[in-house]
Amino acid sequence: MFSYEALDQASATYNKLLRKIANLSRDGEADMEFVKSNRERFIKAISSDMNTALAITNIYDILKAKVSDATKIEALKDIDRVLSLDLVQEVEQKEDAPVAEKSALELEIESLIAERAEAKKAKNYARADEIRNDLKARGITLIDTPQGTTYTIE
Repeated sequence: MFSYEALDQASATYNKLLRKIANLSRDGEADMEFVKSNRERFIKAISSDMNTALAITNIYDILKAKVSDATKIEALKDIDRVLSLDLVQEVEQKEDAPVAEKSALELEIESLIAERAEAKKAKNYARADEIRNDLKARGITLIDTPQGTTYTIE
């Protein structure tokens, strides 16, 4: 069943996946045996009534594997071609693009996120909530994760 909450969660998961892949190193040689093995696992999953859930699980298995980052990228390319998620391509395009300066809004949001973190550290929860609510009123949703706070703009 469709819901905006599920759509937001899917978007956040996709962006998290992009960040994980963006942090992979392009250096080194790919272990083609590992790539071939994962290609076969993926084909088996997708051939079983288009089991995309199992196919996507394969992406996470690749990212967790104890192999070189170059091997992971090579293994992900096959999956990416079939699922058209543009995981590897989008990351490669970002690497080739010139670094854009952050907008005034992005800088302001990051500053407020930092201020909110300091308020929480000082146990000034009223101020932390005030910052969250002010941003929410402007259509900016804060997302607290173990890795830090991110945001989405509606």
